[in-house]
Amino acid sequence: NLRITDVVGCQDSAAKINYVNIRSPKPAFDIADSSGICLPLVTSFTFKGADYKSFYWDFGDGVTSTAQNPSHFYNSYGQFTPKLFLVGPGGCIDSASSTVNVYDPNATTKIVFSPSAACNSLNVNFNVTTAPGFKFTFYFGDGSLDSSQQTTLTHFYSTPGNYFPYVILSDKFGCDASIISGPINVYGALPVFDKDKKEFCDNGEVFFVNYTLHNDPIASTVWDFGDGNTSTANDPSHIFTGPGTYIVKLTVTTQNQCTNFATDTIRVYKTPDLSIDGKDTVCINSIEGFAGVLTLPDSTITWQWTLGNGTTSLIQNPTVVYSTVGNYNMQLIAINKLGCADTASHSVNVVPLPTAIPVTNPITIISGASAPINMNYGGPVVSFNWMPPAHLDCTNCPQPIANPQFSTDYHVQIQDRYGCKNSGGVTVKVICNGQNFFIPNTFSPNGDGINDAFYLRGSGLFRVKSLMIFNRWGEIVFEKREFPVNDPSSGWDGNYKGKKAKPDVYVYQIEIICSNGEIIKYSGNIALIQ
Repeated sequence: NLRITDVVGCQDSAAKINYVNIRSPKPAFDIADSSGICLPLVTSFTFKGADYKSFYWDFGDGVTSTAQNPSHFYNSYGQFTPKLFLVGPGGCIDSASSTVNVYDPNATTKIVFSPSAACNSLNVNFNVTTAPGFKFTFYFGDGSLDSSQQTTLTHFYSTPGNYFPYVILSDKFGCDASIISGPINVYGALPVFDKDKKEFCDNGEVFFVNYTLHNDPIASTVWDFGDGNTSTANDPSHIFTGPGTYIVKLTVTTQNQCTNFATDTIRVYKTPDLSIDGKDTVCINSIEGFAGVLTLPDSTITWQWTLGNGTTSLIQNPTVVYSTVGNYNMQLIAINKLGCADTASHSVNVVPLPTAIPVTNPITIISGASAPINMNYGGPVVSFNWMPPAHLDCTNCPQPIANPQFSTDYHVQIQDRYGCKNSGGVTVKVICNGQNFFIPNTFSPNGDGINDAFYLRGSGLFRVKSLMIFNRWGEIVFEKREFPVNDPSSGWDGNYKGKKAKPDVYVYQIEIICSNGEIIKYSGNIALIQ
């Protein structure tokens, strides 16, 4: 607003609204990659300022720039404060700042551990501190590592050694930095030894070589060979005198009294002591078993049988069938896992089976009669067993007597002194042909007690099926059915129609049932006399 007054006091004014603008500069910027662990750290800046007529950058390390969007190399470790300065239209100056951290890994990373020394093995606790925002991998110095990002760790060192644990830091640019700590001292020795052989047969000398690893001078070395003998030599030899399993132990003690040991096994096998178990005499065509027998059991044995009849076997206990009579020589070789072998032989006599041949076959007997069963036996038969046992006077004898009721097939099972078995058989045929009964041709029913009745007599007979007697005119004077044999009371007493029949010659017809079931019909004449 402008007001004017002249000399005479006249006034006037003029005004302009917003004629004067007061603007302050507004500095602002973005920064990329503001922290790292490797030199140089390249940091990029992006200008975001406003209301200015000029600007410049101060990177905090003594370097400036007037580029609008500069990149800057930080070539030393430390914390830096980059600033952007703006000069406004009226000459006012303002600034904006940020922070850039270039971390020194050795200065910002700490590895604390305890304990730091022991004998033979050691369990160590670790605590790790690093600059913020970086990934790390912890290496324990024995080939083990941990990338879990845990800052408290525990690790077991199982063998003697001087270990230097270290951390590798990684930033987002792929830059790695190593920070080494230690040492961790596990004092002692790691016994290691070798030998020229570890398995052999019966006895032998073994040479040992000591390859013990140690980080502490060795004060003593003691070998225990597992058989009661010891040695203090560095590279000893030892003779093992007999079969067995021997645990060889090497014990090492260092100057710091750290003691450790290692073991290995020596196995001394016995050469197989072999024999064959089996019969000396066997039966032809029988299945026979033979066994390989060892004085000391050994599951590693390989078996090789030659059985004498052209067959072989690779099992310990084979079976064999000899199909021809004669003498056979078998051989068995037993080989253990080391190739040590023994051989055994066995002779086998193959004998024929015993025989049982009937002298007569079939044997025919009259019903009710008996007869010996005569057999010819071949071989040294020692036992007999007859079947079926019914109607034999013995079942364990060589020649039993048979009286069967019916025709019967008999079988005998025989065994000789070698245990060989066989069987034979014979048929006993039972016949009923009139030779086993008697029919009289005269009787005198006069009451004198002699031939007073006409009846059937005999043996091996079951009963009379029917009896009919005719006179000369064909009349039936006597008839009876189903009555026993050898019974005078069942026969004809000479009466006809209640009276004594006339002396004469009569005709009879008779049907007889034998004990074997046969039915025989006979007819003939009978004279009745007084």
